[in-house]
Amino acid sequence: RSPSRGLGDVYKRQEMHNGASWTGAPGGLPSSGNDGTIAVNGTLNDSGTAFGGNVSHTAGIITTTGISGDARIAGTVAWTQSGGQVNGFRQFFVDAGASYTLTGSGSMTAGINGGSRAIVSGSFSQTGGTFFDGAFNPNGGSISLTGGTATNLGLRHDTQALWGRNGSSTIFIGGDHSIAFASVVSAEEAILLEGGATLSFDSDWSGSWQADGFSAADWVAALDDTGVTIGGTQVTSGNFTSLFNVTGAGTAGSTLTAVPEPSSAAALLGLAGLALPVRRRK
Repeated sequence: RSPSRGLGDVYKRQEMHNGASWTGAPGGLPSSGNDGTIAVNGTLNDSGTAFGGNVSHTAGIITTTGISGDARIAGTVAWTQSGGQVNGFRQFFVDAGASYTLTGSGSMTAGINGGSRAIVSGSFSQTGGTFFDGAFNPNGGSISLTGGTATNLGLRHDTQALWGRNGSSTIFIGGDHSIAFASVVSAEEAILLEGGATLSFDSDWSGSWQADGFSAADWVAALDDTGVTIGGTQVTSGNFTSLFNVTGAGTAGSTLTAVPEPSSAAALLGLAGLALPVRRRK
């Protein structure tokens, strides 16, 4: 069966920014009304050539081949990686106007020391899958982490593992998304928010952060920033213990979780139906 019949624009070979690498009607790069599908191995460089419409990456290994291993998603495209792998990137750009979603069984792996990160001027969402070894760097864009895991976060980056670079840069943590920081990441290297950038935990966040060797004081130092909030409450050294739990402090399994909201705690104890007075976070 011809791939041009009923399957939209199908990636078939070589560099993704080349229109000849795609087949289908009307052919060329994915665009509005000409959505793309990726299910085979291929390459992606850091060309500014714009994609459009929707691109669905379901299988296959994408190797990044731009300068020093960079790759770029540009245009007005909504790119969803629900399977397969993106491997070897140094800087993975998601430009303004573009969106990238990592979900399902998809994985992204940084491959080069000294700056490996997702640089986002558009939007990046992780609702599943795994992000390995890099860092998250909104640069005027938004990063939303609500499912899946980030493992060895910051391993190959040369600054902070979570780095917001200006006032329109946002990082949202929710759902059951969990982070395991690389063992080389110190409390000072975990988070950097510049120029009014923000990092917001949802009040119902049920995931965890792990950082080998972090003491309770290290976790406080990492999160005590005017740009960090949970459920709308700014995190400070004074209210930290009412907002977060730390287990295994100072050990290889040092873990941060959120103190459940009263409604969540009541449900866990089987008290959801009882009219008991509760005290909310201040």
